[in-house]
Amino acid sequence: MSLLLLSGIGGGRTVFAQEEDSFSAHDFLQRGMRRRMRGEYPDAIYDLTEALRLDDSIPGLYMARGMAYLDRAMKEGRWETLMRAEEDFDRAIYADVNNGRAYALRGFVRALRGNQRGLPDIRQAQQIDSSLPPEGFAALGLYAMDAGAWDQAKLFLEKGISLVAPGFPIRAYMIKKAKDLKELSKQNIRTSTSRRSDGRIVEEGESIQALLLQLQDGTPEQREDAAKQLAIPGNERALQALIDALRDPVLRVRAQAADSLGKIGMPRASKALLAYLDAQDRRFRGVVIRALGEIGSERAKKPLEKRLSSETEKALREEIRVALKKIDEAAFTMKMDLEYMLEEFQVTPQ
Repeated sequence: MSLLLLSGIGGGRTVFAQEEDSFSAHDFLQRGMRRRMRGEYPDAIYDLTEALRLDDSIPGLYMARGMAYLDRAMKEGRWETLMRAEEDFDRAIYADVNNGRAYALRGFVRALRGNQRGLPDIRQAQQIDSSLPPEGFAALGLYAMDAGAWDQAKLFLEKGISLVAPGFPIRAYMIKKAKDLKELSKQNIRTSTSRRSDGRIVEEGESIQALLLQLQDGTPEQREDAAKQLAIPGNERALQALIDALRDPVLRVRAQAADSLGKIGMPRASKALLAYLDAQDRRFRGVVIRALGEIGSERAKKPLEKRLSSETEKALREEIRVALKKIDEAAFTMKMDLEYMLEEFQVTPQ
């Protein structure tokens, strides 16, 4: 039988058209796994998608494709594939709620995307199987980096590296992050964007310093713009300046500062924001409420509940309910401090 070879189709994918005519779902699965191991990620994703099209009941298919998406993100910097990876791990968990590896993989993807809900995934993975897979330790390493807990991050990453054979993208990624720790600790920037960008650490530090000066000395428009640009998740360097900006004489600057504190997401900002729950301007109160919900700290729960009982604005009462729901969802994450995680996952210095 003749074989038709088409190259450069489908984002770098090589297509063996006639060969595939007789392929079953299992054939596509097996070839997709081989291609993934060779680092041929577009081809692997194609094969696994075809396998799903033919028979999506095969155990592990969604997880396999999710891992190909994840590998591509780490190896090629195709971070837009992380959303697809997370969706596939969602489906894998839905198909088997006892799939601990799928929880760990989803937790790692969420850590890469800056989503704190990855931590409960890691805990669930550990409850299903006490031998946490490398993706779990990689995720814990990233969360520790976000918190500026450099020693703990190093332990998590080293443990994860020890569990993976050379040649896998996740191992190379963890090695790179471990090397980044020293520079990140000097810059003291706790940001999820540092996971993806490797050459911009110093540039980001310089940019943040310029924005901090603009927030302090600029015109109202410049101060508002600076507050907006400082809204980088985990950006501790901007925290105090934005807290100070809550007292800016211009309302829109105060509102933008509150919004940015919510996006940065550090629990320490909650105390400062709570002082403005009774602010006279309803729009400013609304921004403060939303920011407290985004941060998700339990510190804000009782004050918000108290405000709910006295708030006269219907729209703001609904904002408070939404914020309280977010805090409840994040409660587990906020309670898990890093020292507890080190003990829980039995990570000790080598």
